[in-house]
Amino acid sequence: MAHGAPDDSNVVAVRAQERVDDMAELAVRLGSIASVDRWGRVAYQTNFEKGIGDWQNVDTGSQWGYLSCEGARSGGYCLHLGWDADAESPSKCIWLLLDYPLAGNVGVEAYIHPYFSGGWYALYGELYSGSRLYYYGIRWNGVTETIQVKDETGNYIDVLDVDYTYGFWRTWRCLKVVADTENERYKRGWWGPFSIDLSGISMKSIGSYVEPYSSINIKGQGLEGYPGEYKVDDVILTVYEP
Repeated sequence: MAHGAPDDSNVVAVRAQERVDDMAELAVRLGSIASVDRWGRVAYQTNFEKGIGDWQNVDTGSQWGYLSCEGARSGGYCLHLGWDADAESPSKCIWLLLDYPLAGNVGVEAYIHPYFSGGWYALYGELYSGSRLYYYGIRWNGVTETIQVKDETGNYIDVLDVDYTYGFWRTWRCLKVVADTENERYKRGWWGPFSIDLSGISMKSIGSYVEPYSSINIKGQGLEGYPGEYKVDDVILTVYEP
């Protein structure tokens, strides 16, 4: 029997086999939303438990958005976005403005939950240094069944083929992209459980003298004349990425 337990107790002593020395693993076990790619330092994160007041362009009539308690990935809330069939554009984009992260390689991450196939869902960052504007983005394309990143020309190019099934569209999937803005190159990406090597791809940048800041942008695009909707949760900005 275990020490201190009654003679007839069915409690047995348990010996710890190992201890948790990885702080990222410890954080996840304690409930952190940064659970997939655990590199870098978190500069911003939200699972919308404190609302959506810091996000812009959330509700614009026929292109709508609202805080939802239905099927959140973590916590009790997620952001539900979509557009009506008669919307001016079959899309919905939101963004968040943040301070400029003076901290090496940067990454943006979010979980996307589409309701329908036939469109695409993009996560991208913009970084204004005071002299340059850097674009880095990753897109989940349901039309071509590929994962894509935005290259130096501003176009999205294929980096991974993905196979879709009906159930797949009703599942949370992680999108993440990491960029080396100093050398204007991508580092890596994530889609679902897959890590993607992006080190051979250049990112877009242009001259810009806007005061330094950064942004996180999330956009869903559907088919003309059809309604669409998707959910977003667990949005993270990281710095000092390897």
